[in-house]
Amino acid sequence: MKSLFAFCLMTLCAEAQQDVRVNYLAAQASVQDVASTMAAQAGLGYNWRKSFDQTDPQCRQWVREVRIEALPFAAAMRQILDPVGLRYEIEHGAGRAIPRAR
Repeated sequence: MKSLFAFCLMTLCAEAQQDVRVNYLAAQASVQDVASTMAAQAGLGYNWRKSFDQTDPQCRQWVREVRIEALPFAAAMRQILDPVGLRYEIEHGAGRAIPRAR
C-alpha cells in the first residue's frame, strides 16, 4: 500500500511539474545543459549519466540563440528536444532525455 501511495504521489508531482514555467537564455548551449537546467527550475532532478548514455551524440548538439521565457516546462522541453529527435521522461523525480520512439 505504501508503494502504491508513493507511486501515485510521484506521478502527481511529475504531472504538476509540467506546468511550471521555466526560463533559459543563451547564445549557445548543449541540449543536455539546457534540459538539465530547465529540469532544475521545474523542481526535478536530472539523471545526467543515464540521459547521456541513451542519447549521445544528440544530447551534445548545440542549440543556438536559445530564448525560453516563462514557457511551461513540458513545452520548453519539446522545443529543445524535438529538433534533435529526443523526448524526455520523468522517473523517480528525475528527468532525463531519451530517444523519441520511432
